[in-house]
Amino acid sequence: MKTKRTFLTLLILFFLNLIFLFSLKLSSFAAAPDTNQVSYDLNHDGRVDIFDLFNFLFNFLGGKKDSDDINHDGKANSDDFWVILNHWGIVSGVIPQEEKTAETGGKRGSFPIPSASPVPTFSPVPTSTPTPTPRPTPSPTIAAAPPPATSGFSRPFNNTSIWNKPISNLGIDTNSAAMINKLTAGDAKTIAGSDETWGVAVVSVDGNTPKRRVCGVDDTGGGTYYCEDNVPIPDNIHTPPDTDGKLSIIDTVTNHVWNFYQLKRSSRGSEYYTVGGYGAFGWVNQNGDGVTSYSGGKWGGRASGMPYYGGLIYPEEIKQGHIDHALAISLNCEAVSPTQVIWPARQGDGCGQGGNLIPYGARIQLDPSFDVNSSTLSNGGKIIARALQQYGGWVGETGGSTFAVYAREFLTANGQLDRSPWSGLLTSRDIDQLPLGRLRILQPANKSDFYTE
Repeated sequence: MKTKRTFLTLLILFFLNLIFLFSLKLSSFAAAPDTNQVSYDLNHDGRVDIFDLFNFLFNFLGGKKDSDDINHDGKANSDDFWVILNHWGIVSGVIPQEEKTAETGGKRGSFPIPSASPVPTFSPVPTSTPTPTPRPTPSPTIAAAPPPATSGFSRPFNNTSIWNKPISNLGIDTNSAAMINKLTAGDAKTIAGSDETWGVAVVSVDGNTPKRRVCGVDDTGGGTYYCEDNVPIPDNIHTPPDTDGKLSIIDTVTNHVWNFYQLKRSSRGSEYYTVGGYGAFGWVNQNGDGVTSYSGGKWGGRASGMPYYGGLIYPEEIKQGHIDHALAISLNCEAVSPTQVIWPARQGDGCGQGGNLIPYGARIQLDPSFDVNSSTLSNGGKIIARALQQYGGWVGETGGSTFAVYAREFLTANGQLDRSPWSGLLTSRDIDQLPLGRLRILQPANKSDFYTE
């Protein structure tokens, strides 16, 4: 009996000493964290501490061994216990030989241990890493914007234009909840131009491009409102194969970006015309405010007057993992006011009835407290969601979908939709899981807060 008590006493002392040494090791970890710590967060509470050791002992002694196969050899046994002790420096020289091979980059059968790496900013959390429950943020304002892209993509317009200035300390419209509630009577979402039409085709031209005469005519193709000479239009130009035919032509010599609605060749061959009156065409300064249009009808193409070139999503942005500008947004016509237009919009074509209608020119933001990383959005959808949190989007058009954003549309040599540049990056369905109920309407924009021409 005395021998049994002595054994238990020694066992208790051993574990108390083990706990003491483990605690000392944790204090040193606080000063110099181990990038492999996630492998030893056994109770998945987002940190490594003494309770992880208890978790292993209780699971192992209680028969729940499969959950603590630390060395990935297909079974949980005493080897895993010694791996933990060795990892924390409490004991050394007791790891099985195959585990030593694994920790130096070798493989054990089909269970290699991957080297851990820090989660990059604005990247989806890997599915193999448990996601801690997000804590509520004290302020709805999103963090400061990252610097503009450095992967070869250059965003257009001035850095403090409506497209490039991040949302900062802006209030929410007092009627936001009611307006969003009316919008969410539907739930059809799309990304126009990725793997479907209704996007914007973008073409670059240089000094060798022929100059054409372009006229704006009424919707029947009869009366002419205005004409503009010396517009650079390449031979065999194509517009998207839909009824809008949205087109932006970048003149790399003048830095003018021409925006066209339904550009068509006239019966005289050398001339072109656009349909839709004063909403037909004009150019904006590529380095300007992204709002003011010149020449032609002095219009940017969209019903609001904003340029087609503004707020587009490009493949390069999805590849780099972030979008550093606001997005152009189209809403269902029935949720948009037919009479209320606020800057930067100039007019609109809303058809909503009753109250709680969203004005043309409104700035919409995705609630910054929405946890994008743990959402069910695709990678491309998450990149778009973060842009909507940080920069928001401007209501510049209406359409059949409840909520739509625009991507650059690519065309083949014969004018058909070319999906290949977007392959593996983005589809029209990638914002299907975007929670429209978490959108909010910000207070009307103050023109003096932005760069204007």
